[in-house]
Amino acid sequence: MAYNEHLAQRIRAHLAELPNAEEKAMMGGLICLVDGKIIKKKLMCRIEPDVRAEAVELQGCTKGNDND
Repeated sequence: MAYNEHLAQRIRAHLAELPNAEEKAMMGGLICLVDGKIIKKKLMCRIEPDVRAEAVELQGCTKGNDND
């Protein structure tokens, strides 16, 4: 699985603030874990409520559940 290095750098920058985040190389790709958990094929992000409606309209963004 190939990955986009530019996107990986952007994700690293955001995860750098979390003490429980780690990155591992696997089969030619990368996985990012937070609290030891992996999300397959998608990147899950918490979006602040005041910009959520606008954000889910962006290409590639889907709405998960609304439990905050």
